[in-house]
Amino acid sequence: MSAIRYSAQALVLVIALLFVTEYAKAQQQPASPAVPRQFHYQGCLTDASGNRLSGTKTIRFEIVDLDTSPFTVLFDETAQNIPVQDGLFEHNVGSINALPPLIFQKRAAIRLTVDGETLNPPVPILPSPVAMVALYADSLKQTIPAGIDGINCWDSNGNGLKDPAEDTNADGVWDARDCRGMDGVNGKDGKDGKDGKDGKNGISCWDANGNGINDPAEDTNGDGKFDASDCKGANGANGANGINCWDTNGNGTNDPSEDTNGDGKFNADDCKGPKGDPGPPGGSGSDTLIVKNIIVTGWSYHEGNEHFRRITVGGKDSAQAALRIDSSGEIYARSLHIIDPDITGLYDQNKVVEFDSSGSVHRMPERYITINPRDPKKSDTTIVTGSNIRTPVIEVVNPVTGTPIVRFDSTGSYHYVREHYISQSIFDPTRMDTTTIDGSGVIAPSISINDPVTGKPVAAIEPDGEGYFRSVHIVDSLGNPLIDFNRDGTSEHSGLETYYGGLRVLLETGQYLQLTPFGIILPLVNGNIIEISPFDGISVKDPSKPTNPYVSHIDPNGNSLFTGQKNAIIPTEHYGVRKMYVDESTELWFKDRGTGQLKNGIASIQLDPMFLETTHIDTQHPIIVKITPTADCNGLFVAEKAGDHFVVKELMKGHSNATFDWEVNAKRIHYEDARMELFDPPATPRLEDK
Repeated sequence: MSAIRYSAQALVLVIALLFVTEYAKAQQQPASPAVPRQFHYQGCLTDASGNRLSGTKTIRFEIVDLDTSPFTVLFDETAQNIPVQDGLFEHNVGSINALPPLIFQKRAAIRLTVDGETLNPPVPILPSPVAMVALYADSLKQTIPAGIDGINCWDSNGNGLKDPAEDTNADGVWDARDCRGMDGVNGKDGKDGKDGKDGKNGISCWDANGNGINDPAEDTNGDGKFDASDCKGANGANGANGINCWDTNGNGTNDPSEDTNGDGKFNADDCKGPKGDPGPPGGSGSDTLIVKNIIVTGWSYHEGNEHFRRITVGGKDSAQAALRIDSSGEIYARSLHIIDPDITGLYDQNKVVEFDSSGSVHRMPERYITINPRDPKKSDTTIVTGSNIRTPVIEVVNPVTGTPIVRFDSTGSYHYVREHYISQSIFDPTRMDTTTIDGSGVIAPSISINDPVTGKPVAAIEPDGEGYFRSVHIVDSLGNPLIDFNRDGTSEHSGLETYYGGLRVLLETGQYLQLTPFGIILPLVNGNIIEISPFDGISVKDPSKPTNPYVSHIDPNGNSLFTGQKNAIIPTEHYGVRKMYVDESTELWFKDRGTGQLKNGIASIQLDPMFLETTHIDTQHPIIVKITPTADCNGLFVAEKAGDHFVVKELMKGHSNATFDWEVNAKRIHYEDARMELFDPPATPRLEDK
């Protein structure tokens, strides 16, 4: 009911008429009954725009003490179903609850609460001049009774009793100490004090008991000094013994087999290798040494040099010899075998390389190392094994011209002429198909890719151009995936997709998400749909209401419409997440709020320039100002309203420095004349299911 205002200016509150009427009747009829303690109140109720209200209202009437803060309620009563016609209403205050005697000896005001909304500020109650004269005249004719006792300052409810709640300091005594106000705000922090004195020196690491004395027991290394060397810990335990060289199995035991020289001792002599066989007898000193066989069973060692022009083995002379070594360094042999000495008992298996008149046999990979013809600083290695040849480059050239035909290297294979692949047709076994590959493409009757295990085709391109693939992946020049069509029917697109005819996506609800040239349609589970249209904006619609299907709507101009709630979601500490609701209005208003303070009964509030740039204020569209006093005063009113400020004054020409809260409402710029406009749904066609 924040729109209700009231005015009591139409009627002077004749509080003292109680006494005037009583005095007049005393002159005419001394024995007449006492006049009821009531007074007549009349007011006017309007809304925020000044329109007078009509109907019935529940109004609470309170008489408050203006000299207290917050106001002490001296009297109250609530009247039900008060008729209000054209804003006017009336009531006899005191007709429900009796007015206390001498209540108006205080500086009192009347405050109303209409249908639960309290209307501030309270209106001061002032006696009329004639009532003052009547009071004086009455005092001349009658003995004025003695005044009643005053109310103690701690008797906050004025009942004359010592209520427990009024013993504010809880000392069991009701006195002036219970009348103290609340503690004031703490003052500012004082300046920092001076730095303290330096602390004591720390304890030395060798001072084990911390007494600051060099005790003899703290000289742990016994050098007569007390320093950091006394802080070292005890020596660690000795490491484990090493393994003796003859302990071949490392078990730490002298096993009989480890006494290799059989001298009954286990020492370094057991670590020597076997003794070599004696060498052959020396030659006769001739130029040629002819022997039948050369058998070397151990090491052959010669301290001096032996010189032979030629050595022959297996014949009477050089011509009949099976092996001949000439002084030129050339070797002539019927066969040559390089064996692995670690393989024993297998005569044929220990041969690594064999050379004889039939050729050469290599049981280990062959390595051919040559200078790289393109880079003399590098050498290329070709490895030949029984299963393949590994070499940096293989090149096939024309034997006549030397022109390259095919080249294979670490970067790939290069074919300088067309490649032709001839095979049996998979569609006609009686026909041979030829596939030709050159720099411009592949020419083939069809392309089929088969599973190497099952032999079944996994991808195929038929002669009519139809292609069949388990999945398709489109990548950029760097191999990054752009589009993936997966075998489970899904596709992933990292770039922009273009569909000229539209797109439908089957949802789990059984309905289709539709993307058409006219927009997007998303069916919702409650039967409504979401439409995104380049003409209409974003809408939630109810298809069952074709004339006005809009549930909510945001048009291309930024206007929004909602048929449901507009909420903010706010988490609380003890009550979960709660909704806060938007305050709706028949017009477009912007609000600003603040606080102010009177200075000698007047205050001018300058409006925020940024707020002014968002509003439209002129004589046809003035601001609306609400004032709420927050300190004791005679009441406040808005004395002046301008385009950039307003002036607040105190009632009854008061000169206090009271504080107050204010709220300003101004029309939104460009929408200052908008008021409950008719909503006409856009005439764009609804996106039908295709």
